[in-house]
Amino acid sequence: MLDILKINSHHTYVMKNVTTIVSFAGLLTVSCFNNAGSNNLQNAIQENIVQSPVLYLVNYNTAGVDGTWLTSDDVISSYGEYIYDTNGNIEYIMFHNTPGADGIWMSTDDVATFCQEFTYDINGNLTRWTSYNNNGADWEWHTADDRVSTYREYSYAANGDLQYEVFYPTAGTDAIWFTADDPFNGYEKSIFDGNGNLIQFITYVGAGADATWYTADDVVNIYYNQIFNANNKVVYQNRMTGPGADTVWLNGDDVMQFYSESQYNANDKKKYYTIYTASGPDATWFTADDTFSTTHGYTYDTNGDLLYKSTYSNAGVDGTWYTSDDTVASLVEYLY
Repeated sequence: MLDILKINSHHTYVMKNVTTIVSFAGLLTVSCFNNAGSNNLQNAIQENIVQSPVLYLVNYNTAGVDGTWLTSDDVISSYGEYIYDTNGNIEYIMFHNTPGADGIWMSTDDVATFCQEFTYDINGNLTRWTSYNNNGADWEWHTADDRVSTYREYSYAANGDLQYEVFYPTAGTDAIWFTADDPFNGYEKSIFDGNGNLIQFITYVGAGADATWYTADDVVNIYYNQIFNANNKVVYQNRMTGPGADTVWLNGDDVMQFYSESQYNANDKKKYYTIYTASGPDATWFTADDTFSTTHGYTYDTNGDLLYKSTYSNAGVDGTWYTSDDTVASLVEYLY
């Protein structure tokens, strides 16, 4: 694997000095950050998997010529580079899909294909996330002519909990980003329990019949429920995509699309993350015959930091999941 010097210093819900982004599915995404790169890290922080500051998050898509994972010929597909501010918050994530002219990944000539920027208030709360898809005419990132593709803004309740995440897809009629005429096309509302756990987040995509946002008739698109264990760790997360037969959202007959289950090791670190995409022959969710889709496994170092996230494609020769012969389909490496 890559020989990178490690340093010791350390899905959407935000805490002081830690950006934690809640995302349900896949590599490097967030409820709002939709790209292979950022979300693995964010989920890892949220679940207390990563405790040191990650420098690179590296995606491998094949095991190389030798067919064996975690050897020097594993094939990199992309990586994210994490840049921190003086308070230890993530300031930028730079995404790289090619290794540059020298053909060597993570060297000085690698050219980022796009960038995400994180902006905070004086309390360390995330206030804006911005995605840039081009570094502008000067060909330099982090300058005034970088081209914005979208951004999101965050607001908080009096107790500090994240309340709203608002989506801005365009710059408005003045063609200038971050001005008052930027139209938003929806928002996400976060709901917490008494322990500060994010138990539900709801995406609204329309202002409803009254044409006024943040009112009771706003149009729901999807929502997620999260169920926690006694240690305040997420055990189940389900994605609800329809209002059910009664056509009313946020009640018992809403339609589930899929759910995830998280399992933890003796140190309360996430060990497996599994997605179920159908309720099985009994047509009842959360029973033994639910259709198993994908699982991810997590490997840690002696300090408890996440080293690898493995995605498994099948249960191997023994036909049993969560055993040593499960087939790895892809791998993400965390470099500190």
